[in-house]
Amino acid sequence: MSDLDAAQAPAGAVPSDLPLSDRVQEALAISLRGCAELLPQADWVKKLQRWEATGVPLRIKFGMDPTAPDLHLGHTVVLNKMRQLQDLGLAVIPLIGDFTTTIGDPSGRNSTRPPLTREQIEANAKTYFEQIRLVVDMDRAEVRWNSEWCDPLGARGMIQLAAKYTVARMLEREDFTKRFQSGTAISVHEFLYPLMQGYDSVALKSDLELGGTDQKFNLLVGRALQSEYGQEPQCILTMPLLVGLDGVEKMSKSKGNYVGISEAPSDMFGKLMSISDDLMWTYFTLLSFRPLSEIDLMKQEIALGRNPRDCKVLLAQEIVARFHSQADAERALEDFNHRARGGVPDDIPQIELSGAPLGIAQLLKQAGLCPSSSEANRNIEQGGVKIDGTVISDKGLKIEAGTFVVQVGKRRFARVVNSMLSEGTATQLKGIRRVAARRMVQAWAAPAFTLSIDVDMSKTLADAKAIDGVTVTDILLKACADALVEVPALNAHYNDEVVTTYPEVNLGLAVATDAGLMVPVIHGVQALSLTEIAERRRDVVTRAREGRLTTADIDGATFTISNLGMLGIDRFSAILNPPSVGILAIGSSKQTVSVVDGNITIVPIAAFGLTCDHRAVDGATGAAFLTALRNALAKQLVG
Repeated sequence: MSDLDAAQAPAGAVPSDLPLSDRVQEALAISLRGCAELLPQADWVKKLQRWEATGVPLRIKFGMDPTAPDLHLGHTVVLNKMRQLQDLGLAVIPLIGDFTTTIGDPSGRNSTRPPLTREQIEANAKTYFEQIRLVVDMDRAEVRWNSEWCDPLGARGMIQLAAKYTVARMLEREDFTKRFQSGTAISVHEFLYPLMQGYDSVALKSDLELGGTDQKFNLLVGRALQSEYGQEPQCILTMPLLVGLDGVEKMSKSKGNYVGISEAPSDMFGKLMSISDDLMWTYFTLLSFRPLSEIDLMKQEIALGRNPRDCKVLLAQEIVARFHSQADAERALEDFNHRARGGVPDDIPQIELSGAPLGIAQLLKQAGLCPSSSEANRNIEQGGVKIDGTVISDKGLKIEAGTFVVQVGKRRFARVVNSMLSEGTATQLKGIRRVAARRMVQAWAAPAFTLSIDVDMSKTLADAKAIDGVTVTDILLKACADALVEVPALNAHYNDEVVTTYPEVNLGLAVATDAGLMVPVIHGVQALSLTEIAERRRDVVTRAREGRLTTADIDGATFTISNLGMLGIDRFSAILNPPSVGILAIGSSKQTVSVVDGNITIVPIAAFGLTCDHRAVDGATGAAFLTALRNALAKQLVG
């Protein structure tokens, strides 16, 4: 059976020409539980029969790129399958893609994924292990890192590997096809990702590789490469992407429809109780370890009149107990029932605020009960806000000094102590804000000088209007990167009398947030298209304003841009962002009388101010950069 034929066969179809023992039938049933595709299924049955006959465990591979530190229940769907196969006695191999993460998986992407640093990979991997072991028995697992065989491969080996797959086959991937047809950039290194994932299967001699439905292409590459290397091809088993709490979109933190596996037991329990009765059965199949026969019995009992809530409680308790403890699961149920009766949980956080009287929306935002004032107002309009048990309907309500129990929705509670501003509240700077404060001290210690230049912004403003999704700031970022490539002395760091210049342009972008000024970093700007820059800029600005930046997001800037022109500031001098040796201050565009080709005309002029660390940069270098920047803005840009 070909891969294509197998892909078209129904997942539950058992080859009729193969006599199956009870043990093999059980293993096949467990393999098929909840899966999207098992292909070629006939080959997997043969492998299971060989395992039964020889006693040699089959090798089950599941690769994970540690791209983010926290997992949610959607990530555990494949891990659950691994645990089920592990309990059968098969050899499971959790593979940490520390090498492939430096490439960046392009699956499902419409732009190049930024690779992570080694430090980010190691930090994320540590967190992965802590969370994975809550599902998989890591003492019985063969944990591997793909750098073991990928690093020694070298340039010659990489070329030999690349020769075993064609560009035509690679472009069969749907996401590559869409990007190619739309003219969106595809970096050559992205072709290496499925090849390296496939090579992992060769190195591990895997019999079965697990993955989500979005990984099917990569998994099939593994089969093809194993054949090229003279190995028996692996089978592949894909699991569906878990639908989130909303019952519509796949589970995602960005969509807010997720259950994090490190969430508090009561929060996890409450979220699971909120899913629809229909969605509950999908969660039972993909997340529960209960036998399917037991789940089928529950369905029959509900059809005869049993309350679906009883079954949902069993599901929620099982999952809470898995990631916390049985005692936590029991307490979460008690807490849920208590809340359902209108009660207040015993362990709600106490939040101290100042500035009474505070508007209700601002109070909810500052207390962390709502992410924004607009979200707070929406909850008020929907009758979802209570203070000391009383529903609040007035969005203009001012909350005087005092202590109140505030509730938003069914699960968010806080005891808010609202005091007068005169009492004062000292706040110790932490995390990113502490880092920013320390850098300010360093900046004032540097012997800095400032140069300025006036720039005709006619073309920049026209380009921003003409290219969909692109702003003036995006064009400035691109032009700045081009200028830094031309004048690399400003793409540098100064540390202890050592100046280090960098080939990669990592631009820090000053962003005003409710928590103060943040400077998230967009990495590798010199290699990005204008539309890719716009996408990265929107992402970091959004996360900065939502308070979701990590320390890694603000590290590594080689140069910084501060655009206060959008706020109406004509010109200003920016403070250095150490250890970077330069920062660009951009003022607003003003209609100015100018002489162009002998004719008097009115053009938009903006003042650009460059602040430099004089220990690393002299005035001539700064002037050369500003000239290069002005020239870059005058060139034709490509979206």
